[in-house]
Amino acid sequence: MTARQTLLVAMAAALAATSIYLTLAPWIAGDLATLAREVGREEALARQLAATWQVSEGKRRVVAELIAGRVTLRQAAGWFRELDALLDGGPRAGRPSRVASGEEALCRMVYSWAVAELRDRPESSAVLARLAVEYRQQFGHDPQPLPGYAPPLTPAPFPWPPGTPAAGPASPRPRASAAVLGRSSA
Repeated sequence: MTARQTLLVAMAAALAATSIYLTLAPWIAGDLATLAREVGREEALARQLAATWQVSEGKRRVVAELIAGRVTLRQAAGWFRELDALLDGGPRAGRPSRVASGEEALCRMVYSWAVAELRDRPESSAVLARLAVEYRQQFGHDPQPLPGYAPPLTPAPFPWPPGTPAAGPASPRPRASAAVLGRSSA
């Protein structure tokens, strides 16, 4: 093969490669952009999951304090409001909240968590009777747990992503919420 033929073959190969690149470049760039967006969404969802997990654990601690008689139903509802605010001001900001906000609705939610927590426990009747008296004094009628409501099951602490400590969102009221979440507030 002569030098001229080699040069023509090389130019044809380069032209073919350039054509293939120009044909595939927008598709490849689009896939890379989609991949980058999905990685960002995955990270945001992981942060939201960690924050939700911490709030759920905080609510469990509040309910344990309520069952033990160390806080009142109204105080527990206040803690639930603060914990819910962590999610409303955190990763879910800008989205409408599905969390009850009125005082009676919060007390009803706390009562529902207590009912679920006390299921099949010997002290349930006495604790629920005490909570019902508090609820009745505050709202003038007996409490009704939310229909079919039970807090999510938590088999063990759950760091997310695996192998890292769960980091919740910044709290607008860090001292109060940090105490409920079991973190130091220093």
